[in-house]
Amino acid sequence: MTLRRNESSRAAQSDRGAGAARGYAGAGRRLEFFRYLSPEARRDFDDAAVVRHFRAEQRIYMQEDRQRLMYRLLSGRVWLSYSTVDGREHLAGLLGPGEGFGISSLIDGEGLPQTAIARSDVEVQVLDEATMNRLRSAHRSIDDAIMRSLLRDIRILSSELASASLADLPSRLARQLLALAAPGPDGRPMVSLTQAELGGVLGVSRQTLNRQLRQLESEGVVRLSYGEVHLNELDRLRLLCSDLA
Repeated sequence: MTLRRNESSRAAQSDRGAGAARGYAGAGRRLEFFRYLSPEARRDFDDAAVVRHFRAEQRIYMQEDRQRLMYRLLSGRVWLSYSTVDGREHLAGLLGPGEGFGISSLIDGEGLPQTAIARSDVEVQVLDEATMNRLRSAHRSIDDAIMRSLLRDIRILSSELASASLADLPSRLARQLLALAAPGPDGRPMVSLTQAELGGVLGVSRQTLNRQLRQLESEGVVRLSYGEVHLNELDRLRLLCSDLA
């Protein structure tokens, strides 16, 4: 892990990259923290933040940590996961550039609800409690961004609870594929996750997931390649999960 002060131009580049992921159903689940900040708040955030680098698979923080730091992802992707006392793990979310995380502990001082692990090499901005409090006092738009971020998390958790309780696996799979989709090299939507990772998101084994994906592939809805699911028929995926809208 290395440290340096942030440069505003790098943050702006990251925002542009994150914007490319918008446009698919579920892409709205992402929330670019800077979207709700005034230009002055963005400038002061950039000036105050320290930038840290984490290697792929390196832990950023553990569930129940009380480090009272906020992170904003500049590049790469980060997994958020829940762990149970018996060691089971649920992959709760995959963050992309522009998103903030670790916010709840910064606000209330309680333990973090998830573990954050770098899926790829990542670069993040970090603010400590004192710095964030100073920025919040100077810029009301920062509180607005925090509120929107936490409300987004509540909506996702409510949706996931309903999905786990009421929906069958094909509906849940369609919903996650749409939520995780981003443009591929050819501009078409794809999900760049292994089947083991996608199974972790859904709470099913890789073998069970593979059967569902193969069924969708046989119907022309998706195309599978190593570590990737290419989405051919977005409308049919939306139809599969329409009861969860």
